[in-house]
Amino acid sequence: MIQEIKDYFFFKRLNREIDHGRKNLLLQEFSEVKNIGLVYDATDFLMIAEMRDLEIKLKNEGKNISVFAFINSDEKKYEPFLFSRKDLNWYGYPTKQQLFDFTVMDFDLVLGFFNGLNSPLNVIFAHSKSKLRLGINYKQNPALFDIILGSDSNLSGKDIVNKLMNFITEIKT
Repeated sequence: MIQEIKDYFFFKRLNREIDHGRKNLLLQEFSEVKNIGLVYDATDFLMIAEMRDLEIKLKNEGKNISVFAFINSDEKKYEPFLFSRKDLNWYGYPTKQQLFDFTVMDFDLVLGFFNGLNSPLNVIFAHSKSKLRLGINYKQNPALFDIILGSDSNLSGKDIVNKLMNFITEIKT
Protein backbone atom coordinates (compact mmCIF):
# COMPACT_ATOMS: atom_id res chain seq x y z
CA MET A 1 0.00 0.00 0.00
CA ILE A 2 2.72 2.49 0.94
CA GLN A 3 4.74 1.61 -2.18
CA GLU A 4 1.65 2.23 -4.32
CA ILE A 5 1.33 5.72 -2.80
CA LYS A 6 5.00 6.42 -3.42
CA ASP A 7 4.69 5.18 -7.01
CA TYR A 8 1.65 7.39 -7.53
CA PHE A 9 3.58 10.53 -6.54
CA PHE A 10 6.70 9.42 -8.46
CA PHE A 11 4.81 8.86 -11.72
CA LYS A 12 2.66 11.97 -11.27
CA ARG A 13 5.76 14.16 -10.99
CA LEU A 14 7.64 12.28 -13.72
CA ASN A 15 4.76 12.66 -16.18
CA ARG A 16 4.42 16.35 -15.33
CA GLU A 17 8.13 16.96 -15.99
CA ILE A 18 8.49 15.09 -19.28
CA ASP A 19 9.76 17.47 -21.94
CA HIS A 20 6.96 17.10 -24.50
CA GLY A 21 8.09 20.10 -26.55
CA ARG A 22 11.41 18.66 -27.70
CA LYS A 23 12.41 20.15 -31.03
CA ASN A 24 15.98 19.05 -31.65
CA LEU A 25 15.35 15.35 -32.38
CA LEU A 26 17.91 13.86 -34.75
CA LEU A 27 18.43 10.27 -35.83
CA GLN A 28 21.87 9.86 -37.33
CA GLU A 29 24.31 7.10 -38.22
CA PHE A 30 26.38 5.99 -35.25
CA SER A 31 29.61 6.98 -37.01
CA GLU A 32 28.40 10.62 -36.92
CA VAL A 33 27.47 10.57 -33.23
CA LYS A 34 30.09 12.38 -31.13
CA ASN A 35 28.62 13.00 -27.64
CA ILE A 36 26.97 10.09 -25.85
CA GLY A 37 25.38 9.82 -22.43
CA LEU A 38 25.27 6.38 -20.84
CA VAL A 39 22.65 5.93 -18.13
CA TYR A 40 22.59 2.64 -16.24
CA ASP A 41 21.68 0.73 -13.11
CA ALA A 42 24.94 0.12 -11.23
CA THR A 43 23.40 -2.15 -8.60
CA ASP A 44 24.81 -5.25 -10.32
CA PHE A 45 28.61 -5.47 -10.50
CA LEU A 46 28.42 -7.27 -13.86
CA MET A 47 26.55 -4.27 -15.32
CA ILE A 48 29.24 -1.92 -14.00
CA ALA A 49 31.88 -4.03 -15.76
CA GLU A 50 29.85 -4.07 -19.01
CA MET A 51 29.44 -0.30 -18.92
CA ARG A 52 33.13 0.32 -18.21
CA ASP A 53 34.03 -1.88 -21.19
CA LEU A 54 31.53 -0.05 -23.39
CA GLU A 55 32.77 3.34 -22.20
CA ILE A 56 36.38 2.44 -23.01
CA LYS A 57 35.41 1.00 -26.41
CA LEU A 58 33.44 4.11 -27.37
CA LYS A 59 36.19 6.45 -26.19
CA ASN A 60 38.67 4.49 -28.32
CA GLU A 61 36.33 5.13 -31.28
CA GLY A 62 36.65 8.88 -30.65
CA LYS A 63 33.31 9.40 -28.88
CA ASN A 64 32.88 11.81 -25.95
CA ILE A 65 31.26 9.76 -23.20
CA SER A 66 29.53 10.85 -20.00
CA VAL A 67 27.95 8.41 -17.58
CA PHE A 68 25.33 8.60 -14.87
CA ALA A 69 24.26 5.64 -12.77
CA PHE A 70 21.95 4.64 -9.94
CA ILE A 71 22.91 2.11 -7.30
CA ASN A 72 20.12 0.61 -5.23
CA SER A 73 21.85 1.09 -1.88
CA ASP A 74 21.30 3.04 1.31
CA GLU A 75 24.90 4.27 1.31
CA LYS A 76 25.55 7.86 0.31
CA LYS A 77 27.63 8.03 -2.88
CA TYR A 78 29.90 11.02 -3.37
CA GLU A 79 30.94 10.32 -6.96
CA PRO A 80 29.27 13.00 -9.11
CA PHE A 81 28.09 10.42 -11.69
CA LEU A 82 26.47 8.08 -9.16
CA PHE A 83 23.45 8.33 -6.93
CA SER A 84 21.75 6.01 -4.46
CA ARG A 85 18.52 5.80 -2.48
CA LYS A 86 20.03 8.43 -0.15
CA ASP A 87 19.71 10.88 -3.07
CA LEU A 88 15.97 10.27 -3.48
CA ASN A 89 13.08 12.00 -1.76
CA TRP A 90 10.44 10.04 0.18
CA TYR A 91 8.61 8.88 -2.96
CA GLY A 92 11.74 7.95 -4.93
CA TYR A 93 12.40 11.08 -6.99
CA PRO A 94 16.06 12.13 -7.37
CA THR A 95 17.32 15.19 -5.53
CA LYS A 96 21.00 15.12 -6.57
CA GLN A 97 21.79 18.27 -8.58
CA GLN A 98 24.40 16.51 -10.74
CA LEU A 99 21.60 14.39 -12.23
CA PHE A 100 19.79 17.50 -13.45
CA ASP A 101 23.08 18.99 -14.69
CA PHE A 102 23.60 15.79 -16.72
CA THR A 103 20.19 16.17 -18.38
CA VAL A 104 21.01 19.55 -19.94
CA MET A 105 24.27 18.40 -21.52
CA ASP A 106 24.36 18.59 -25.31
CA PHE A 107 24.30 14.88 -26.20
CA ASP A 108 23.78 13.50 -29.67
CA LEU A 109 22.51 10.33 -28.03
CA VAL A 110 21.52 9.17 -24.54
CA LEU A 111 21.31 5.42 -24.00
CA GLY A 112 19.40 3.88 -21.10
CA PHE A 113 20.81 0.57 -19.92
CA PHE A 114 18.15 -0.35 -17.37
CA ASN A 115 14.70 -1.85 -17.55
CA GLY A 116 12.98 -0.68 -14.38
CA LEU A 117 9.62 0.90 -15.04
CA ASN A 118 9.80 3.01 -11.88
CA SER A 119 13.57 3.52 -11.90
CA PRO A 120 14.75 6.97 -10.79
CA LEU A 121 16.90 6.92 -13.94
CA ASN A 122 13.73 7.66 -15.91
CA VAL A 123 13.98 11.22 -14.60
CA ILE A 124 17.06 11.74 -16.78
CA PHE A 125 15.01 10.85 -19.85
CA ALA A 126 12.12 13.07 -18.77
CA HIS A 127 14.46 16.08 -18.63
CA SER A 128 17.02 15.20 -21.31
CA LYS A 129 17.81 17.77 -23.99
CA SER A 130 19.69 15.20 -26.11
CA LYS A 131 19.03 14.80 -29.82
CA LEU A 132 17.95 11.16 -29.35
CA ARG A 133 16.88 9.18 -26.27
CA LEU A 134 17.10 5.41 -26.70
CA GLY A 135 16.05 2.87 -24.10
CA ILE A 136 14.97 -0.66 -23.53
CA ASN A 137 12.04 -1.93 -21.55
CA TYR A 138 9.18 -4.33 -21.67
CA LYS A 139 6.55 -1.69 -20.81
CA GLN A 140 8.19 1.72 -20.60
CA ASN A 141 6.47 5.09 -20.84
CA PRO A 142 6.84 6.02 -24.53
CA ALA A 143 7.01 9.75 -23.70
CA LEU A 144 10.36 9.23 -21.95
CA PHE A 145 12.20 7.88 -24.97
CA ASP A 146 12.38 8.64 -28.67
CA ILE A 147 13.00 4.94 -29.38
CA ILE A 148 12.24 2.02 -27.07
CA LEU A 149 13.45 -1.45 -27.95
CA GLY A 150 11.02 -4.05 -26.68
CA SER A 151 12.25 -6.80 -24.41
CA ASP A 152 11.23 -8.89 -21.50
CA SER A 153 12.16 -7.91 -17.98
CA ASN A 154 14.71 -10.69 -17.58
CA LEU A 155 17.48 -9.37 -19.82
CA SER A 156 20.92 -9.41 -18.25
CA GLY A 157 23.17 -6.35 -18.34
CA LYS A 158 25.20 -7.84 -21.17
CA ASP A 159 22.03 -8.58 -23.18
CA ILE A 160 20.79 -5.00 -22.71
CA VAL A 161 24.14 -3.58 -23.85
CA ASN A 162 24.26 -5.88 -26.87
CA LYS A 163 20.66 -5.18 -27.90
CA LEU A 164 21.01 -1.39 -27.73
CA MET A 165 24.44 -1.23 -29.34
CA ASN A 166 23.47 -3.62 -32.16
CA PHE A 167 20.42 -1.49 -32.89
CA ILE A 168 22.18 1.89 -32.85
CA THR A 169 25.12 0.75 -34.95
CA GLU A 170 22.79 -0.61 -37.66
CA ILE A 171 21.02 2.69 -38.27
CA LYS A 172 21.60 4.03 -41.77
CA THR A 173 20.18 7.46 -42.55
